[in-house]
Amino acid sequence: MLLAIGVMVLTGGITDWRLLANIDYPLPESVGLVLGKDSGATKFFAGIGLFGLIASLNGIILGYSRQLYALARADYLPKGLASVSRKRQTPAPALLLGAVVGIVALFFGRTDQLVILSVLGAVVMYILSMISLFVLRKREPGLLRPYKVPWYPWFPGIALVLSIVALFAIVFYNPWLGLIFIGGLVVVLIVFLLSRKHLRESADQVLDINRA
Repeated sequence: MLLAIGVMVLTGGITDWRLLANIDYPLPESVGLVLGKDSGATKFFAGIGLFGLIASLNGIILGYSRQLYALARADYLPKGLASVSRKRQTPAPALLLGAVVGIVALFFGRTDQLVILSVLGAVVMYILSMISLFVLRKREPGLLRPYKVPWYPWFPGIALVLSIVALFAIVFYNPWLGLIFIGGLVVVLIVFLLSRKHLRESADQVLDINRA
């Protein structure tokens, strides 16, 4: 949090903020304005950032492919996405589908817009996680918990309030992206409800067969 506030304040104070508002790399650009674009320190800093982007990209690829694979294995997505490569034992169809979706998204939208959509998803995940924590603590007070949230309920309560404030702030300043995100949530919810109905029907059929 301190690093994020420091970057926001220092980069905004180096030069006219309008010169940095519409670019995807404000921190390297700020270092370049102070030290010069041809400075060795500037190039070194940009290289560190490049390695960070590569690490982040690898994490995203691993994350989306395993999520699609897990959802398909649980019958929430087509079964073909749950198959793995015989040679490398990786979820190849899920990897390819996520890559296609990412390329299409980059073709139709800017990087900053995609980042805002991903942040919206993260904030909604935080909100649902905090709500789930409170519900689980109330319904299962005696449940074995290897890890307990410190200073409950104040820490998760503060996190919940901050997440809600952040969600409304992002939607307020990006209304069209907010509508796109909400539309995507509605589509995902419909798919989930249809999948759950299908799973329930399949389970009932299995029970009927076993009874027969």
